[in-house]
Amino acid sequence: MDQPTDPMAVLTEAATGLHELFESFVDAGFTRAEALEVIKAIAVNGQRPT
Repeated sequence: MDQPTDPMAVLTEAATGLHELFESFVDAGFTRAEALEVIKAIAVNGQRPT
């Protein structure tokens, strides 16, 4: 039988993914402020990068 997913594990995984995405935007040349705005737009709009 499958164990229920730990909500904190899900949040940790999501936060890690967003941080990695943020770092990727900065590495690509976005300023930290621009990268944060993109991450914010993704979070607010519920979009997932492809």
